[in-house]
Amino acid sequence: MLFRSTHILNLLSPHIERLIARVIRAYAPRSSSTLTISRHGAVGELNLSGAIALRPLVKGGDVYIAAPGEFPAAELVISIALTRDDERTARDTPPSGFEIREQFYFGFFILPLLWLRFIPGFPAVLRGLFALETRLHPYLNLLAGVGLITVLSRRLAEPANGPAISCVIPAYNEAQRLPEYLPLIERYFRKRRLKHEIIVVDDGSRDNTHAIISGKFKNVRALKLYQNFGKGAAVREGVMAARGRLVLIADADGATPIEELSKLEAALAAGADAAIGSRYLAASDIGVKQNVIRRIVSRAGNLLIRLLLDLPYKDTQCGFKLFERRGAQYLFRNLANIRFGFDFEILKKAAVLNLSVAEVAVRWNDQEGSKVTFKQTIRVLTELLRFRFSHLLKFAFVGVLNTLVDFTVHNALILALGAGGPRRQLVYMVSSFLCANLFAFCLHSGFTFQRRAAYLRFFTVSVFTLGLAALIFHGLNLLYNPENNILLTNVFKLSTVFVSFVTNYFGYRFWVFRFPV
Repeated sequence: MLFRSTHILNLLSPHIERLIARVIRAYAPRSSSTLTISRHGAVGELNLSGAIALRPLVKGGDVYIAAPGEFPAAELVISIALTRDDERTARDTPPSGFEIREQFYFGFFILPLLWLRFIPGFPAVLRGLFALETRLHPYLNLLAGVGLITVLSRRLAEPANGPAISCVIPAYNEAQRLPEYLPLIERYFRKRRLKHEIIVVDDGSRDNTHAIISGKFKNVRALKLYQNFGKGAAVREGVMAARGRLVLIADADGATPIEELSKLEAALAAGADAAIGSRYLAASDIGVKQNVIRRIVSRAGNLLIRLLLDLPYKDTQCGFKLFERRGAQYLFRNLANIRFGFDFEILKKAAVLNLSVAEVAVRWNDQEGSKVTFKQTIRVLTELLRFRFSHLLKFAFVGVLNTLVDFTVHNALILALGAGGPRRQLVYMVSSFLCANLFAFCLHSGFTFQRRAAYLRFFTVSVFTLGLAALIFHGLNLLYNPENNILLTNVFKLSTVFVSFVTNYFGYRFWVFRFPV
């Protein structure tokens, strides 16, 4: 719900600019070397020059800041609604040619105190509260505010007469190896008379990888991330930029020869939605082997991935994978693991979507100068554990905060209005539950599951849990606490926490915040 307030942008400046800058950094193309930002007169009070140091504000850019209903020729549009009419336009009128990536309210923290803004010195207090809210974004999904921000990205158009295949190669400090590998790929595609494109994504290299590739190989699309994000981020940018019917992901070291592509193509022709190369099948042809330690670490890591994520593949980390383009772009668009953990993430997403993924034995040779160090191995393990258990750990953390809010409100009501009888205690419990429920929704959607969801579903699960918890709580009070001892009241309330935790987690996880979006 939007609460209208005049001159709100001026009041909250410069924190509103910082909030929008965070959105731009999250959604704007990382590989754009000409990223520019423009704005419409309706939001002309904004001054982003101090908040975004990457590129200056110019007229007509990749990112456009506008009022709802205006959709210029830009890749990313950020619309700001400050009136209820604009809010309805942003929420109910789907723009042609664009898709909504995110919508969120801002200014929720200042709502109770907004009427005091005319008191001298109080605007500084409001700006302080909004600064706190800005720092917490995107961990909170607020249900109300003084403004609504909608992030829209242009829909990927189906390329006309596009290539048959796009070969995406992530690269980090590959100025030596890539000039040797790229001619092999080009000769292979020319020999097959296959219309193709080769996309090399420089992941913020410290050498001159991008300059060498863009200067020496005119037929290669060389993208450059403006900083080192990780292999997953580089692959994502290449996949999202691909125009071919098929997308091949290949490592820059050429460990799997390009000729192995035909095996993956055969798997797709047989009905698979994707095909991944494998070093560990019985039919795999390993030429130059890894040393013993790296083999043990690699096998143990793949076994752990299979056990924790319930994936059937013996080799999830082989850097030779083939996808149908639309499926690949859907899997990669909201990538959480932007380093080496992206492989198991997309395979898990594919499993959730019931996509058929064929594991294909390929020829493979270990290469010198591998970027997978012991430190990277530990990072992959960390990403795996976070990917597998982060929902549960975050849920538990929010659950602790939610319980604190619940207990605080409940006991505050007791202190303010008296203990009363069992019926009053039940009223207190329902009231504190509802306050904590709203708090939990804001945190779960923004922090735990990082998914937007309908509050009605969240509330339905919560009410079911409330009924179950209230039944237990009220029954224990009637049987064992007829005098309404405050200590026993809190002990009985605590007994319902575990039941609520289990019920809420599975309800939220599999019905409210369903994966993926």
